[in-house]
This record gives sequence, structure tokens and C-alpha cells, in this order.
Amino acid sequence: MPIDFIDRDNELKRFNELSSLKRPPFIVVVGRRRVGKTRLIQEFIKGVEAPIYLFVEEKRSEILLRDWSKHAGGGVLFASWEPLLRHFLSKYSVVVIDEFQNFARVDPSFFTTLQKIIDEEKHEAMLILVGSYLGMMKKIFEDRSSPLFGRATEIWNLPPLPTKDILLNIKGNFSDRISTFSMFGGYPKYYTILDQYEIHGIEDIWTRLIIPKYSPLNMEPYNILLQEFGGEHRAYFSILEAIAKGKRTYTEISDYTGLSTTTLGRYVNDLINFEIVNKKYPITETSRSKKSRYQIKDEFIRFWFRYIFPNMDLREAERYDELLEMIKIDFPSFASFKFEEVVREIISKEHTRTGSWWNRQGEEIDIVSIDKKRGSILFGEVKWRSRPVGWNVVDELKRKAKLVQWRCNNRKERYLIVSKSGFTKKCLEIMEKEDIMHWNIKDIEKFIQPKLL
Repeated sequence: MPIDFIDRDNELKRFNELSSLKRPPFIVVVGRRRVGKTRLIQEFIKGVEAPIYLFVEEKRSEILLRDWSKHAGGGVLFASWEPLLRHFLSKYSVVVIDEFQNFARVDPSFFTTLQKIIDEEKHEAMLILVGSYLGMMKKIFEDRSSPLFGRATEIWNLPPLPTKDILLNIKGNFSDRISTFSMFGGYPKYYTILDQYEIHGIEDIWTRLIIPKYSPLNMEPYNILLQEFGGEHRAYFSILEAIAKGKRTYTEISDYTGLSTTTLGRYVNDLINFEIVNKKYPITETSRSKKSRYQIKDEFIRFWFRYIFPNMDLREAERYDELLEMIKIDFPSFASFKFEEVVREIISKEHTRTGSWWNRQGEEIDIVSIDKKRGSILFGEVKWRSRPVGWNVVDELKRKAKLVQWRCNNRKERYLIVSKSGFTKKCLEIMEKEDIMHWNIKDIEKFIQPKLL
């Protein structure tokens, strides 16, 4: 079953609320490519009388103006943007302009023209502007020097679909679904592509969609990020490769890329502001902590910079088998990152704060979940590997738990071990005896499945 239109009930409800306002609203919808912005808009305008959908192609302004004039009907060729915009806003109830940020290249004067029309407040149409590149859209709508600053009724940043919605709507056994989800996250378009190509297995995804030079997704992250960063993209790409390869501290990234710590700061801040990279802290620390780590938010960008970008020479030489073998060997480590996130999401529903923990000595705990009201703390270890977990994993978790500084003398400790491939007989016996929670992949699937009433 392909990923159909799912979950965006809140956004649709809000669109309908806004459409009934006394003054027509001006909505800006931002979100990364493949997240489902256009699909959301299409779903909304299905139930609208007299909508129009316009797309900003990167053409010469005169050519795009001529193309859009055809939508106006009557065979009239408009000589400038202002009369054409006024026509659309008077004739249609909803006017949608997709990939709006492209006007920065096509004709920046469009922004001033639109500002003038909006400020007059004479039109009756709901205006929806959609953009895929967060950096460019922020400049257009949040920069005080921009003509459109402060004009939008609301600015939405459309998030990826929730974990549960994806895992319940893609094919394969649950382990395969986690593997696929670890690559594509909550971006529905990727799953539509899988269905289009009738691809079901993870290795099939690599060999048909990503690795070969002319496959559909082979340069997807490159093209997305090139639009954001332009001529400076090489520095950003080096940083993303470093983070994808596990260099997650400021010093590690600097050493890997060769960028000085002073130069690095601007690039990393851009990646955070454009919501490509996250800055994370141990759960027991505040945002002022110097123990911060960086991670790539987008799953497919993370995959591409871990495997494809550093090995472009193999792909250019069409040594696909070597690249495939490299991915196959390392992928369990890559997938485990997302599996941990899925487990943390399940745990977080019953605790005040849930995250992970680490210290400067390299000690790490996958899951630490704090319940302040009860004074309890849960320590969890998550294993995504093909062999059963033994007692040594539990023993090591208990040792590391003693290092976590939180109510050390007054806390109730609990432990959770999650294993894709189950547990050894001895480990199970001791965990049962010591009342240690333990979940396998089937248990995780049960948490994801909808509860029957």
C-alpha cells in the first residue's frame, strides 16, 4: 500500500478555519522537499470553490509572466505582474503559489508588487505561498529589510509525518519497515516512489534508487542543499559528511573538515537555523553545557552523506558492488540510530523528560528517561543486531547508570533492554528474576499498532 494522504487533519482544520475569516488570510507554508506540502494544499483546495494553483519555475520573468497569463483566460497577455496578480486575487477564492522562493531568482521585484497589493487589503482571496528552501523563505518573510516582512497572517513549518503513521502505512515485516524508516523518515514522497517502482526490500532500494549514477534519488540531497547554500556548499557538505560519519562534537568536526573553530561556527549555525542539523545535550545538562553534540535531522541526508558523498569515486567508476557491500556491512549501525529514536518516542509518553546521556570520557546510554514527580529514572540500552543480547549488556548498563548525576542518593532506578533479535536464555532468566524490562522487535511493533477499542 503506498503512502496516501494521512495525518494532516490539524493542518486541514486550520486551513478551513482561516478560510472563514472576515479578512482573507495570507498563509506561508514552508517545508523540505518530499514532506508533502503540495499534497496538503491539493487536499485542501479539493473542497474549495474556484481555487487556482500556480508554480514558480525558474524561467525568465517575461516567460513565466506569459505562462501565467494563460491561466487568466480570455487570451490576454499581461504586461506586468501587478495587473495579473490583481486579476487572480479578484477572480479566485484561493490563490496558491508553489515554490515561491524561486521569485528571488526569477524577479525579486515581485515581492514589492505583492506587498503593495496585500497592504491595500482590497482583495477577497485567500493567498497561500509555499516554499521548499527554509533559508530563502526566512529571508523573504523574516528579514526586516524584506518587503514581505510581517505581512503573513501565519507562517507554518510543515513537519515530517509522525513515526506511527509511517510505520503503519509501508510494506514489509516490522524489521524491514524500521530499516526503511531509518533511511527516509517521515517524508511521504519517498514511500510513494518505492511503490511506483514496486520496491519492497532495503537492498532493492539501494541498488535501484540510490547507488547507480542515473537512479532516481542518486543526487537528491545534493540538489536540495545546493539550492540552500549555492557557491559555499562545499564547506557545508564537508560538515555534514563529518557528522554523518560520527564526528559529532565541535572539535571532531573541525579536525575532520580542516575548518578552524572560528570559521566553523558560522556554517554550523546556518545548518541549525535551516533545520538541517540539531544540537543535542545529555538529558541531565542544560543548553549551556559544553557537552553538546550535533546530528543531522533528515534521515536521507544523513544516509547520503554517510555512504554516497564520501564514495563518489566508486559510483563514478560504476563500482556499485563495492559500494553496496560497504553499505550492507555498516547499515545495522546506521539503522540503530533511528531504532533508538523510535524506542525513546514510546518511552517519552509516560515520562517527564526522555533523551540520551553521555560524558566526556566516551560513556553513553541510549535512553535515559526521568520522571520528576515519582523521583524515578529509567536507563535503557537498544541493540539493532542479528544476535541475541547477553547479560553482559545489562551488566554494562547498570555500571554506566551509576555515572549519571541525578538524585544519586534519592532515586528509584529501572532498566530497559531492547533487542531486535531477542535475548539469550540466561539473560532472560536473570532479567525476569531482577524485574528488568526487556522488549524485542515484536514488542515494539505492538506499541506502534493502534489500540483496539
